[in-house]
Amino acid sequence: MSEPRLPLRGRDGRYGLVLCFALGESDLARLGQELIRVAHPDGAVWVVVWKKDHLPLGAPSWDESQEAILETGWVDNKILSLGGEVYATRYVRRRRPGKGEPPTRVGRY
Repeated sequence: MSEPRLPLRGRDGRYGLVLCFALGESDLARLGQELIRVAHPDGAVWVVVWKKDHLPLGAPSWDESQEAILETGWVDNKILSLGGEVYATRYVRRRRPGKGEPPTRVGRY
């Protein structure tokens, strides 16, 4: 298993779909910020984490990843079970900025 490398390689606001496997130890707050940076404002991010019964030592739980990523301004809107071992949660950006959150750019890129 490879370690997540932060910062993510990618240009700001470019990707309409990002799939992130957070299956090892990682800085979830920083990961959430990097996902905001590389994902298009109208895009979506899927974050995959281990289910509770398969969670290795040091890997983020679903609850930990949910808390950290929601604090960065993402909103979850779908959770999928991908077999018996992992969950995938889909996050999108709020359409309106939350408290203390900078407005997102609108328009074509």
